[in-house]
Amino acid sequence: MIRIECFVEDKHLAKVIHLLAGQVMNLNVSPVVNATVDKGKVVAAGERQPGYIRVFERLKRNGKAAGHRVASVEIKEAMTDEKLSANAYSGMAMAMKEAGMLKPVQRGMFTLQEPKA
Repeated sequence: MIRIECFVEDKHLAKVIHLLAGQVMNLNVSPVVNATVDKGKVVAAGERQPGYIRVFERLKRNGKAAGHRVASVEIKEAMTDEKLSANAYSGMAMAMKEAGMLKPVQRGMFTLQEPKA
C-alpha cells in the first residue's frame, strides 16, 4: 500500500474525486485555509518576510541573541534552514549589515544586533 497526499484547486476537485472513486480507501477531503501556489509549491498566503529577516529570526531561534558572535557558516546554515540558497551568502550578509542586524568583527565573524527601527 502507498499513501498519497496532494493539493487540488477547488475547480478540479470534482474531476479528481471522480477519478479516484472506487480506487482508493479512506478518501479524506478537507479544505486548506490560507494557501496559495508560489513557484509550483503550496505556501501560506500573505506577504512573506524578506530573506534577511527570516534568517535573523532563525538565528534567534537557534539560541543566538543580540551580542552573540555568529560565524558565516552559521548564517549559511540558517539560510539553508529557511530554504534559501547558501550561495547567496554575501548578498544576505550585506543586507543584514545594512539593516543593522550584523556588525563585522573579523573576516567571517559577526556580532548579532537587534535591527534598527
